[in-house]
Amino acid sequence: GVGRRRGLPGSDPAAQADLAPLFAVAPPTDSFYLHAIWTDPAARGRGVGALLLDAVIALGRDQGFHRTSLHVSRDNAAAMALYHSRGFVALATIDVPRRPLMPHDGGKLLMAT
Repeated sequence: GVGRRRGLPGSDPAAQADLAPLFAVAPPTDSFYLHAIWTDPAARGRGVGALLLDAVIALGRDQGFHRTSLHVSRDNAAAMALYHSRGFVALATIDVPRRPLMPHDGGKLLMAT
């Protein structure tokens, strides 16, 4: 389903400042950018994430992109393992502080195939 976005940083100057580094390192312009992907916790470990990621990569290729890029939280080992299994490599490390709606530590990686 489609969720409603809450707590967008547009009206919070502190959040804007914290998230600014994410936008300072742009994904490769020749890549199909994956903004977000996740699975229900009950479906994890069953290959659902791999199927979703493969579908996104195929969608990008269908639209003429030979690469896919994304940001991932550096403390999300399961996601990073999935991305590595599909040929993603780290392009940049981005320091982003922990925020209430982004409960991850260690910042982000910009990755691409």
